[in-house]
Amino acid sequence: YNRINYGQRITMIEAGHFQTNSEDFTTDDPIISTLPMEENLKAVGVEHDINFGVMSFPIFVTRMELYNYDLNMTLYFPDLELNVYRASVIGNILIVEGIDKINTKDVYAVRKALGIDDGDISEIIIDNKKQNNGKIIPVNDSMRKNLLFEMTQKANLYSLGRFACWRQILLDNTVQDLNVIDNMIKTLPYDRNRL
Repeated sequence: YNRINYGQRITMIEAGHFQTNSEDFTTDDPIISTLPMEENLKAVGVEHDINFGVMSFPIFVTRMELYNYDLNMTLYFPDLELNVYRASVIGNILIVEGIDKINTKDVYAVRKALGIDDGDISEIIIDNKKQNNGKIIPVNDSMRKNLLFEMTQKANLYSLGRFACWRQILLDNTVQDLNVIDNMIKTLPYDRNRL
């Protein structure tokens, strides 16, 4: 079951066939892609006039491991004086997200709000990692849906996830989207076009 190939870049997707920078794959199954919409459109060869470079803005992420923590929570920071806008603890990992580089003032505000002492931090795992596709700026919804539909029609490709569908969604929405994709796959193409 060698199903994961690391270091691959998708270069072309057609119905039943896709290529990476080093391999060709053939399948009778539909392709479900979590790649960003821009990459999927390029690989399928669908023309569009969306400048994805200006349709998102970067965020900065810092992750810290905490001693003796095991909880799940998220706190939002609307204070305009801070770069941080959200902090989450997942198990024993603190994730701090900012619209600009996270500084000591931001970390102090997060620690104070969550009751985390200096001694509670065991390790900084990631420090101010820039994620270029941090926040999505919405595009025209009809155009977005038409592009997704065209990729499905042209290449039997189904897009899954926030960046693949280019919309702000939560993890719960992704589970719902999997059910929608499953239903679409099970529906005959003729009937799907009439929906």
